[in-house]
Amino acid sequence: MNINFTGIKNIGYCNASFNDEAFRVLQNDNEDEFEYENQAQEEGDYDYPLYQKQEGHTLNIELTDDFNGKHLSEFKKALKNSNLPYADYVNPINSKFLNIYLTDDIIEDDDGKFKDNVLYINDLEVELKDKTLPIFSYIAKLISEIAHKPKQEFVVNKDYFDSDDAKEGIVFGNNMEDIYKEDYLEVMEDIHDPQNVKNGAKKMNNVIMEFMSKYFQN
Repeated sequence: MNINFTGIKNIGYCNASFNDEAFRVLQNDNEDEFEYENQAQEEGDYDYPLYQKQEGHTLNIELTDDFNGKHLSEFKKALKNSNLPYADYVNPINSKFLNIYLTDDIIEDDDGKFKDNVLYINDLEVELKDKTLPIFSYIAKLISEIAHKPKQEFVVNKDYFDSDDAKEGIVFGNNMEDIYKEDYLEVMEDIHDPQNVKNGAKKMNNVIMEFMSKYFQN
């Protein structure tokens, strides 16, 4: 019997862009981004900042503990060291899934344009502060590991795309098969393509490094 010790597996990346009217998953780098109207949102007497660009990066990973690393245990330890209860951050789709959503927004208000980054872990926002540095460091390390992982070491389980976990694991609240229908398998192959994942992880690595650098500079 051939046993493949992977450390992490079933890794998928997609770029998600948002505006007030629409949402879509960009499954490859050739897609155009949304164009946003140059208007501020208003609610009552309050003006909200204009999003010049709203963009997010999603990386979904199945963590394991094996001879290639204790990724699941390290995730639990990083949460504990950040005073974040693991029970709150268990992925509801698959307890071994780690879904990382990282925003890379550019906002403009009366003071000018500025970057706004937010990290979500399994659909829960994690604020960057001193006590959460362990989980941010873990996420940054994991993203970097994926970015530098040789393509031949990426593993997607046989029939994984047929599972409900795969269909619902990438974007919370969205079933990819329902969205893409007959194109579902092609889209999922693109999302889980090793080069696509590596390229996406490199982008996310740049974002989280900039995010953390700004924190340390303040």
